[in-house]
Amino acid sequence: MTFTPSKPPPSLQCPRPSWLHRLPRPIFDLLEGIYAVVERGGSSLTVAGLRMLVEAVAKDGVPGKITMRERLEVLYRQGIISSGHCERLLRVVEHGNKAVHENVAVQGEDLSHLLLCVEHLLQEFYVLRCPLPS
Repeated sequence: MTFTPSKPPPSLQCPRPSWLHRLPRPIFDLLEGIYAVVERGGSSLTVAGLRMLVEAVAKDGVPGKITMRERLEVLYRQGIISSGHCERLLRVVEHGNKAVHENVAVQGEDLSHLLLCVEHLLQEFYVLRCPLPS
């Protein structure tokens, strides 16, 4: 029996947002790691990392022992995310759980959408919430 490696998934280009440097260092480092994996074709680790980012923001914004859905709903009520964004972030968490527990990867345009959704959360939470200059 001969082992034939499967063809690697196609890579995506990940332009870095101009505001990336304004993220807290641990968030920045995790996002950079995700970009690197995406540019090499992605894997289940990519989606698991996106889930980690959503959880980190949600726990930072809403401490306490509550569910992820409850945390995101609080961020919605605070005006940080929209109801549609809340639902999309819950999908990121769902895909992240599948990545961790079932080794299921999301690739291509679907992965791009998940990444954009998480980037939007990071921008809203860490960048746009800062006070504007007078």
